Amino acid sequence: MRTPAAVVVFAALVLSPLLPAASVRTASAEPPPHYDKAKVLEVTGVVTGIDEAPATAVLPGVHLLLRTDKSTTLDVYVGPAAFVRSFGISFSTDEDVRATGSKVKVNGHYVLLAREIQQRNATAYLRDDNGDPLWPAESHQ
Repeated sequence: MRTPAAVVVFAALVLSPLLPAASVRTASAEPPPHYDKAKVLEVTGVVTGIDEAPATAVLPGVHLLLRTDKSTTLDVYVGPAAFVRSFGISFSTDEDVRATGSKVKVNGHYVLLAREIQQRNATAYLRDDNGDPLWPAESHQ
């Protein structure tokens, strides 16, 4: 029995926003991406997913899938989970978030390495102005 084309297209549309986060969950021979101050941008959007990548991932820790418009979803790397939890903030789907950071490619997909995240009335500062992480170097998860 053949799968109707409409089902395949629907599945591709529903699952495609999840692919970027999945790509950074796996180990890679690539070195971790570097923050590029020349590629800094600010994005505002709605959180459509929250993921915690394992310590073996290219970018271990908290990732937000941020829908910036009707057809664009961006993986926003927040930082190691323990560091993010230390702020006492949590994220939930369907909330508005503003992120500032460097847009880089990881395993063929774009990821925003967040320097700061604003939600409601709180701002979490994750990196300094040069893009160097504010979390301890040994912090992996």
